[in-house]
Amino acid sequence: MHKPLYHYLYIKSPIAKIAIGILALVVTLAVLGGIIVTEVPRMEAQTANWNGRSIEKGAALFASNCAPCHGDHGQGT
Repeated sequence: MHKPLYHYLYIKSPIAKIAIGILALVVTLAVLGGIIVTEVPRMEAQTANWNGRSIEKGAALFASNCAPCHGDHGQGT
C-alpha cells in the first residue's frame, strides 16, 4: 500500500499536536485582535462621513421638493 502524498503532514507526537493547536489559537486571536483594534476607528470615520453626506442630500431634497410650499424652515403651506 502506498503512503499518501501528504504523509509528511502527519504528526505523531501528542505534545506537538497540542503545541500546533495552541499556536493556531494564538495566531487566530492575534488576527482578530488586530481587526477589532482597527475596526472601531474605521467605522467612526465612515459614520461621520455618511452622516455628513446624508444631511447634505436631505437638505438638497428639501430645498428642491419641499421648500417651495413649506418655506426654508418647514413652517407649512
